[in-house]
Amino acid sequence: MLESRKLTEDLNVTDGLLFFYDEGCAHCVTQQRAVESVTAQLAGALPVYQINVYQQPQVTRTWGVTSTPTLILVQAGQAVATYTHDLDVAQLRTVIHYYFGGIKMAEKKSESTETLHMVTGGSSLSTGVCGPDGCEIDWNQAATKPTTQKKQAAHDHD
Repeated sequence: MLESRKLTEDLNVTDGLLFFYDEGCAHCVTQQRAVESVTAQLAGALPVYQINVYQQPQVTRTWGVTSTPTLILVQAGQAVATYTHDLDVAQLRTVIHYYFGGIKMAEKKSESTETLHMVTGGSSLSTGVCGPDGCEIDWNQAATKPTTQKKQAAHDHD
C-alpha cells in the first residue's frame, strides 16, 4: 500500500523523484506503471513523490510543471533533470543511476516499505488537452488559476 502524504506548496525535497500526473491523462497511466516498478526496485533508497497536478496546483506551479506526465529528478534540493514524456522502466533506471549512481536497485520487487508518496488534497478534475507527448494542464479547471505558462519542450533534458 502506498503511503499518502499531503504536501505544501513549498515541497522541500533534498533528493528524490517527483512524478506529476493527471488522472485523465493516458500517458500518465503508462508512466505511473514505470514509476511504481522503479519505486519497488529502489527499495526505499530514493523517495518518490506522485503529485496530482489538479489536487496540488501550488506544488505543480512551484516546480514549473505545465504538462503531464512530468518527471523531475531532485538532487541537493535542485531540479537536475526534467522529463516531459514517457520514460520506460529501463530509461528511468538509467537516469536515476546517472544522477544517483550510488543507489543500488533490486532486480525484483522488494518486500520493504515502498517510498512512493501519493500527494493528496483538493478535488479531482479532468485533464487538459492531450497529444502524442502528454497532456497540457488546463488551469481553467483548477481552483486557483495561475498565470499562463508555455509548455516545456519535450526534450529539455537533451
